[in-house]
Amino acid sequence: MSQPLILKMLNANQTTFNAPGNLPLIHELEPEYDQTIPANYIQAIKKFYGDNMLAYRAGLSTSTHELADEYRYITYGDSLKYVQRIVEQLKSLRIMPNDTVCIYAKNSPLWLLADIAVSFCQAITVPIYDTLGVDNIQYCMDFVKTRFVFVGSEVLGNILGMTNSIASLEHIIVLDRFVDESETSVLAQKVFLKLDGSDIQLEDDTKSLFQLSVHSKQAIEEADTDDLHVPEVEKFVTQLFTNGQVSRLHLHTISTDISSASGELELPSGQTPQDPSSIIFTSGTSGRPKAVVSCSSNLYASGCCMGRQLQPYNKADSGIQSSTLSYLPLAHVYERGYEHYCYLRGYCIYYYSGSTKNLTQDIKLSKPTIFIGVPRVFTKIYGSVFSQLQKAGVIPRAIFNTTYLAKKIFMSMFPSSFRTGKVMPFDIIFKKISQNLGGNVEVMITASSALPIDVGNFLRTCTNARLVHGYGSTETSATGLIICSGDRIIDQNSLGKAAYQTSVIIIDRSDVSEFSLNEDKIGEILIKGPGVCLGYFNGDINNLTPIADKDGYYHTGDLGRLNQDGSISFIRRISLVQKLQHGEFVDLEQLESAIESSPLISHCFCYADPSKCAPVCIISCESTMIGTKFTNISNQNQLDKFMMAEIETFVRKAGIKAYCIPKAICVKLDEDWSLNMDLFTPSSKKQHRNFRIKFDYEIQLLLKTIE
Repeated sequence: MSQPLILKMLNANQTTFNAPGNLPLIHELEPEYDQTIPANYIQAIKKFYGDNMLAYRAGLSTSTHELADEYRYITYGDSLKYVQRIVEQLKSLRIMPNDTVCIYAKNSPLWLLADIAVSFCQAITVPIYDTLGVDNIQYCMDFVKTRFVFVGSEVLGNILGMTNSIASLEHIIVLDRFVDESETSVLAQKVFLKLDGSDIQLEDDTKSLFQLSVHSKQAIEEADTDDLHVPEVEKFVTQLFTNGQVSRLHLHTISTDISSASGELELPSGQTPQDPSSIIFTSGTSGRPKAVVSCSSNLYASGCCMGRQLQPYNKADSGIQSSTLSYLPLAHVYERGYEHYCYLRGYCIYYYSGSTKNLTQDIKLSKPTIFIGVPRVFTKIYGSVFSQLQKAGVIPRAIFNTTYLAKKIFMSMFPSSFRTGKVMPFDIIFKKISQNLGGNVEVMITASSALPIDVGNFLRTCTNARLVHGYGSTETSATGLIICSGDRIIDQNSLGKAAYQTSVIIIDRSDVSEFSLNEDKIGEILIKGPGVCLGYFNGDINNLTPIADKDGYYHTGDLGRLNQDGSISFIRRISLVQKLQHGEFVDLEQLESAIESSPLISHCFCYADPSKCAPVCIISCESTMIGTKFTNISNQNQLDKFMMAEIETFVRKAGIKAYCIPKAICVKLDEDWSLNMDLFTPSSKKQHRNFRIKFDYEIQLLLKTIE
């Protein structure tokens, strides 16, 4: 009798780009990824010279000091003059090939232009998240041995407070002139104390910019206040502002005078698309951020593989120039790759005004034709609409719900409607939603994590735009799987099919999970293609730690299921599974996702202890939303019982085993966890480790109740 065939891997189908929502292919307008950043940029300048490339209303550096009521524009031709000036400045400071240049600032025209300029110098851009925390920022900058940093004035104090811990740093280039010396000095002292206050024995070497006196050391050791004064740091800041230099460190303002710039730049000689061009740090969800080294081909693969036939060309359907709004962090691979792809297609990139409080006004003024986001952003839009709907009368709700259902049915019967997402006369009812997105949006792109099913259906139906969903990671330059607008996907939890020139497979991981490839068609998702980066940086750019295996595949750490249509559905992270007391597996991420699908629950954190029989749960809710269904909010016991029933309903609805239902919960009212940078990464992923730390007291109390 023959042995049963044991599967080693399964292949995802390739996206064919013939979905109803895809654009007709125009080969000469589809950019290719196998070019250097300078070569692609110069090509875009020649092609779109007189078109608008960048737009801002808070100055070139996105400063609150320059907030205006309208956008100003930089053409493609003029952008080259800015890049020329920055290149000249860097070369005057003796930048060398393979030098690392950090950019630590808000999204702005100067952020992108400085990034391009660094490539013209054959140096390496290192984007820094402003949400990493000063200890991780110091770690990242010191780890890559940076000589240069472009910095926004509002975080200059952070840099000055950590300079003693970054021995390689020589040049700080401030992106604007609105620097308050007093505020900068105070911030620098606070950062210095945070980094060195617990261990103030600094290395006494030639790289140190200042040394603490015995008196200062004693004051730090004995202090019990946040208002501690550090004279040495204050003196250092004053000298730097006065003289522009202290020892090895120089302070500069970025060069932006283009009045006499020729607008001409030569391509660097000997530069190839495979040369290291960026070091991008991961979000750091499980410890210190990892340093991923990418090249120009990786950077452009993000758009060329994921955006092929999906994003409009230079002109939108309406005939106006295609445009987008930059508000997601440029330090993230998703936004940065997208913006570099935007100039290849001749878009105008509008920059937000620097504060999420002004984002609604930014959208109204910029009127983007393409709106990209992450599930957290789209879930907030969804929640806001349905919160207002709950407050409306019975008749408006009935009209909305009837129209919503009718349009969904119509689009499923007539797939060609996915080409634009517009179906008259239904869209009259949804006009206000479209107007709140600027009124011109034709494409919405979501990535980073799974989009809740209800939110996805809402976006497809109510925004009058095409919806595209992508799946990837920092290590794959955000390339991987994609769902095109109108794709017939049999599983609503699907991540889609393999992107252009990308191979995606799943391999058996029954060694670390309860699933097998043979029986369940579930295994670890692996990605291979032009987006897979060069390797991890460990101190030597010429000796990287491999990211891919011997066959060129990156192992994502995600479990996926191959569906009958060739798409892959996300199951869970391999690392977010916990065994319970009796050996049952609990998928914490799947459980949280199911609970968060309740409209009453904004966020959820689940914890499972291997010595207990069930997980526990902490949820964040808006009292106004709960108030629509439960009036006795002040009674904590009754509220807990009500929310327990709500949680059980949605867990069972998701088809999750009964033993996964939390046996104890803690309800937090009107706490927006998404604003806490320790709890969420810039790409909106939960940092479970930090959740455990923050809610340790509540977790211990909950665990005692299920003993």
